Amino acid sequence: MAETRSISSTVRENLCGVRSEIAAAAARGGRSADDVRLVAVTKYADLQWVQAFVECGQVDLGESRPQQLVQRVPVLPDTVNWHLIGHLQRNKVRVTLPLCKCIHSVDSFRLLDRIERLADELGLEPHVLLEVNISGESSKSGFVPSELTGGWQAVLTCRR
Repeated sequence: MAETRSISSTVRENLCGVRSEIAAAAARGGRSADDVRLVAVTKYADLQWVQAFVECGQVDLGESRPQQLVQRVPVLPDTVNWHLIGHLQRNKVRVTLPLCKCIHSVDSFRLLDRIERLADELGLEPHVLLEVNISGESSKSGFVPSELTGGWQAVLTCRR
């Protein structure tokens, strides 16, 4: 139990520090800190640490792997808004969609279409963010800017 308190206090202290930095940056920009959504990435974090985040009121959590979502979603409160921040393969969309509030890494029209079709089939309304590879690095995922520009009408027809 002492270890849990130590984890909780460490998480609370660090989270307060990050939130203070967000508030200061927002104030410098003439905005409210409430305009900023903090997504705490839990990649490779022990479950105790993730639970401590939730206990501290951090409800937006990000995972980079669908298989990690499958393990964590059932054991954490329904109040958590899960964000998939890593690469999503089309064959994992069906299992991932019901678990996420937002997918941050839609990197192709084929993936966008798969999400759209399965979301409709499952009666879900996920939020998606498009990943654009502006650096042109072949090791990076994402739409090539010209590809996205050329297919923008396809994006606009999506309801997600």
